[in-house]
Amino acid sequence: SHTVGQNVTQVSVTVNIPRTYFVGRIKMRGVAAGDAEPTEDEIQAEVTKELPRIEDQVSPLISAADKGVVKAHMIPDPESLLAFRDAGKELTGFAALMKKPWFQPSVLSGLTLLAILLMFGMVRKALRQPNLPSVEELAGVPPQLPSEDDLLGEVEEAETGMEGVEVDEGEIQMRKLAEQISEMVRANPSEAAALFNRWVESDD
Repeated sequence: SHTVGQNVTQVSVTVNIPRTYFVGRIKMRGVAAGDAEPTEDEIQAEVTKELPRIEDQVSPLISAADKGVVKAHMIPDPESLLAFRDAGKELTGFAALMKKPWFQPSVLSGLTLLAILLMFGMVRKALRQPNLPSVEELAGVPPQLPSEDDLLGEVEEAETGMEGVEVDEGEIQMRKLAEQISEMVRANPSEAAALFNRWVESDD
């Protein structure tokens, strides 16, 4: 367009018409046999005849002092341009793998198997028995102390500087008492627990 001040003095117009418009006109007239697509010669003949008619229809619509140039052109269809662009791209890597017909069923099967394995793992953890305390721990009996023979054996195997260590007789008696309690717990845990409870009650 050309302007002088705020007035438009000349306007030029370009009209772009998709190819399907001309193909549709040919099919409407029945030039192509049946549902067959028109040939390129038929399309070009239609374009040559139709473009001047469109230009003549547009020219009177321009309200300007000096009429500019009106040109009509045939352009490719947007759908064909997109199809051409997609056809030129070659899918590679993971994108190409996703296009395989077996990809989605395989992924679904893998996810299903993973969900089943996770469910079995949760069930096994829920059914696992916790480690229960022993009878000795429930009765509060102290752990078994090493016997006198074990202590003497350790003393004999010690270095020369430890040969003169003496064991107090009272300590030996306490250890023997602890051994007797441990043997009683192993032989009859229920009786040992009852005896321990009576001992606690008597102390109270």
